Amino acid sequence: MYTITSCPSCGAMQEIPLEADASKARDAKCTKCGSQIGAATGLKNMPDAVRDKEMRAESRDEGLSLFEIIHDELKNKEVELPTMPHVAVQILEAASDPDRPLESFAEIVGRDSVIASKVVSLANSSFYRGLKEINNLPESIKRIGFNGVRNIAVAIGVKRASNVNGSMYNGRLGRFWVDSIGCALAAGLVAEASKSANRDEAFLAGLVQDIGSIFIIHSLDEMGQNDPRVKELPEDIFKELLNVMHESIGAELLRKWNFPRSIIEAVWYHHRPKEAGEAKPLAMVLSAADLINLKIQRESENKEMNLIGLPIVRDLRLKDIDVARIIVSLEEQRKEMIQAL
Repeated sequence: MYTITSCPSCGAMQEIPLEADASKARDAKCTKCGSQIGAATGLKNMPDAVRDKEMRAESRDEGLSLFEIIHDELKNKEVELPTMPHVAVQILEAASDPDRPLESFAEIVGRDSVIASKVVSLANSSFYRGLKEINNLPESIKRIGFNGVRNIAVAIGVKRASNVNGSMYNGRLGRFWVDSIGCALAAGLVAEASKSANRDEAFLAGLVQDIGSIFIIHSLDEMGQNDPRVKELPEDIFKELLNVMHESIGAELLRKWNFPRSIIEAVWYHHRPKEAGEAKPLAMVLSAADLINLKIQRESENKEMNLIGLPIVRDLRLKDIDVARIIVSLEEQRKEMIQAL
């Protein structure tokens, strides 16, 4: 697992390993200029702003920061995240088998009545509507495709994780659900317009690109029941925890659920896509989708956000008209998709 900080010499953002041996973490060096950086276990060489945030986040008598506590919760599986229904995991695996018969795939989907009903419903929606209405699962799967059904199953899983009764973070979890659908649709549209990635794969990656944030919120909610300092967590520390941790934790969760490697790496690097190696095209799509979804959100709050000329838009070779079309399609599709699911 890693934390992220900036080099005190050149300012470059860096990933620093959370080592059990603090001396190893302190010896970490900047990959750009070679200067010693330090880490959460060795704050001496961190910039003041980063060091202050780490120190403010300390909340337990044993001296562990919230960052380290949540990392331990994930490692020790002390907090369970009800994100992926068992049948959704089976669907994910079955969809990756090109030789899987339709009847076998339909039998797996039918094990979860909610997923099965949503598949039939969406098969008759404007997203997939054909010449006639369909009222059975196998024909619905044929119309949507294995990957489309996989995406529906994962979307339902994310929705379930974002709807926990009694959570002190229910409002934020609900916001993540809406944003997940927006990012998924935007990613599919960006992938298609830029021809940089497969649309179905981009949709799935967009659905789960912020799944780490949902886990962090569940963890904080669990800890807040016994620790008033966590329950009354200041907003700046809450946001810092999400910003620093959500990519690495999201990738960790996706590994446990056996997601495709390309999606795991794209999620890990979606805020710094140029570092993503073979997953760079998909990570770039996710980065652009995130910005497009954010633009729509800000405009709903009467706040302007200009995407023209941004490096990620330019790197994907998206023209102004492409971005405008994506935004129009996204606004049309997001409401219907949320209602359908």
